[in-house]
Amino acid sequence: MEKGTEVEMEQISLTEQSEDEDVTKDTGQKTQDKKETNEKENEYSTLNCPTGDIYYSTANPTSYSKQHEDVNGRVRLYRRMSVALLLLCVLLLAVVLALAIKLTEVQTKQECPDVDRTTTVEGWSREKCDLMYPRLAQEDNGHLCSECGKGWLKFEDSCYFLSKYRLTWQESRDQCQKWGGDLAVIINDRVQTFLTEKGLMFYWIGLHDLGRQQWTWINNTALIKSYWGRPPEDGQCAFLRGQKSPQNNWYSNPCAVNSHYVCQKG
Repeated sequence: MEKGTEVEMEQISLTEQSEDEDVTKDTGQKTQDKKETNEKENEYSTLNCPTGDIYYSTANPTSYSKQHEDVNGRVRLYRRMSVALLLLCVLLLAVVLALAIKLTEVQTKQECPDVDRTTTVEGWSREKCDLMYPRLAQEDNGHLCSECGKGWLKFEDSCYFLSKYRLTWQESRDQCQKWGGDLAVIINDRVQTFLTEKGLMFYWIGLHDLGRQQWTWINNTALIKSYWGRPPEDGQCAFLRGQKSPQNNWYSNPCAVNSHYVCQKG
């Protein structure tokens, strides 16, 4: 009886031991499964959560604001540099254009000399200059291709020069003669109108009184048609007033008075 009881007790011990081992195995398996689950969760958290630096930057408003200000400051700096470079490019372009225009003018002056209709200078002629530089030939005031010369105005068969400074009547005539001409002689309404429209001042003309109201042109021709604004009683020399009615803009004045003058040649 006691022997049987010992056998049964031994079997019970073995059974309990076996159950304990099973429980231990189950517990270890659960622990292992839980550990693997925690590792997977940690990996997921590492992949989906922001880094510590980013979290710190987001969680720290002062640091984020400072970074934002730095970026804005760099953007403003780049914009200012871009504007400065743009202005510099525009300035350089303007300088290049000005130099190009100046160079063109210099070349034109060198290539198209001041020539007269009947004069050839180093193989140049009026016809050749007009042919090669039609733009210059179309101008009528001081261009280099003009047969009259710089500063002279071509009208009909003569050239006229309206002075920019004043002299007495005799000094004016002397100056015109130095330039190969004389004071202007007005022979028709067309010349009278042309000089009136071109002039802005009072200009000595080649008309003077030889005495007793004998008004005569400097080429010794008698005055036939006149354009007096008032009776010529104040002097022995005549001048024309520009920008007035061409029908009555002559005035007499003492010849010693300083006035602008009109020269004529051709």
